[in-house]
Amino acid sequence: MAMHRTDDERLARPAVLIVDDDELMRRLLARRLEGHGFDAVCFDDPRLLLASLGDRPPAGIFTDLEMPGLDGIGVTASAREAGYAGFVALVTAETDTSRIGEAVAAGADCVLFKPVGGRELAVAAARIAARRPRDGRLDAVVSALRRVDQGAMLLDGNRGVIFANREARRILGADDPAGFAEAVARCCPSGLVRSSLEAKPAVTYSDILLPKDGTRLLVGLEAHRLASDGSIVHLVLLHDFSRWRRFDDVRTRFATSLSHRMRTPLTSARNAVRLLSDAERPVPVEQRERLLEIGWRNIERLVENLDELQKVFMIESEETEVARTLARLDALVKRHLAGLDEQGAIRGFRMRAPGVTALVGRGRLRDFLSAAAASLAKWAGEAPFVECSASIREDFHDAGGIDRRIKLVLRPRLRSRGSDGPSLGEFLSCDEAHRGLVLARLAAALDGDLDLGAGGAITLLLPLHPAFDREKDLVKPMHMMAERAELAGLPFRLVSLRLVGAIDDAVRFSRLVESSLCREIGDDCAVSRSDEPLGYSVFVAGEPVGGIDGLMRSVRKRFETACRRSGEEIYPTVRWEIRFSREANEHTECPRLDIPALETV
Repeated sequence: MAMHRTDDERLARPAVLIVDDDELMRRLLARRLEGHGFDAVCFDDPRLLLASLGDRPPAGIFTDLEMPGLDGIGVTASAREAGYAGFVALVTAETDTSRIGEAVAAGADCVLFKPVGGRELAVAAARIAARRPRDGRLDAVVSALRRVDQGAMLLDGNRGVIFANREARRILGADDPAGFAEAVARCCPSGLVRSSLEAKPAVTYSDILLPKDGTRLLVGLEAHRLASDGSIVHLVLLHDFSRWRRFDDVRTRFATSLSHRMRTPLTSARNAVRLLSDAERPVPVEQRERLLEIGWRNIERLVENLDELQKVFMIESEETEVARTLARLDALVKRHLAGLDEQGAIRGFRMRAPGVTALVGRGRLRDFLSAAAASLAKWAGEAPFVECSASIREDFHDAGGIDRRIKLVLRPRLRSRGSDGPSLGEFLSCDEAHRGLVLARLAAALDGDLDLGAGGAITLLLPLHPAFDREKDLVKPMHMMAERAELAGLPFRLVSLRLVGAIDDAVRFSRLVESSLCREIGDDCAVSRSDEPLGYSVFVAGEPVGGIDGLMRSVRKRFETACRRSGEEIYPTVRWEIRFSREANEHTECPRLDIPALETV
């Protein structure tokens, strides 16, 4: 075997393989391909060339047609069978069209006639270069890198830029292609891609000067070799260490703020208690009342701060998960706003909402309303009068269909706040970012979206028809209601209720049956979405079997009355069955949650 390699600095070039039993022809073709920017590797034995394909998939293969043992047609066919999809050129001095046809049928991309050179070779080199970016796998990598926040770019063997995402352009401080290519050449040394090519650790660091504002960034560069249809592509990841420093600054400020918010009320309460407990220096009655008031006020501040801290750390846990139950949204919100008014958290409220039912996590909705009221009060600097409104919002999809959501808006009526302060969105994103974080997480737990729009309004968008979720609609409500029944010594039933015969306007009928359920079912019941279409799971504590039938008949009667009042002549019927039943004296574990396995009474 005779093999020709270029020097180390040219190892990063795209590789082409040459096989010919004529050494002079091999060397001549290798020298000319190197002039076109390739690293030429020569073989005199076709079997050795085929064995090397797995080590370093080349950008192209140039094979002689007539060789002893295995000819060029056999080389081409074997390479294609081995999965090589790169460029293959057949080199020959013959003009036999049948043999040339066999080579093309075996998978050759073109036929070059000896001596190869000039325009013919330049066209073949251009075809190899143009072939590489059209690799489907490379396109998939590019598509993925567009969406990541990590700075990333794809370079060829000559450190030419194939692709760079937005974050990479930001880090290197260049948007135009020429400026970016210059920045890559300046900060990405050839040794990095050479180490990547040789499967060695390929990591380096660069201190980058941003020309726009003159600032400097410490950037880490990490290169990985990708094999792509015979071409060598390097994935280079850019790590902006200045972001890590900013994160450390944020963490330090958070710790400092937390320490201040906790230490100040603790210190004030401790000093007040110390003065009150000093037996050697009795405190006058007037001063004692003042110290007691100081101690109480600071303990309240401490409890409030601890509650906020608990909510912040609750975000990363599963504590924000909910058990969804059916509720009259206007009644639920109005009842909780009245409680906030009694506590002094708000200074009155006005409620404007239609009588709409919703499948929500009641506890988490109350948490959201409390957090929203506290955020509005903090922003306004006083307990606000709250304007609350609810409406149905419809969004039309481009592909067809309507997304209906409940829009719940809380807006403060302010008395003295000026216009020079931050907007509510800015306040909850910067000044009190933890409050905005808690609101966003609670909204997500409710399957909704948070919107901090203009005018100082907090908007919660809830799905009007959420899809069945096994954890939220079956597992958690069943555990909750079974535990409540066990603690109270009451029987527990799981009832499956469904609408039968609803073909047209099924959504409207489901709203009517939901309204009927809300009017008939009390606090000892919970209603969730069923996995069946137009079906519901009703969890009942404290009702005997006969009482269940009476309750469901009342629901059916109210539903039929609502249908007739709305002018319906034909409407579906309501059917039910008890899927699980446990009496008060039965000491069993919480019922199994596989619906088909539940006992039917």
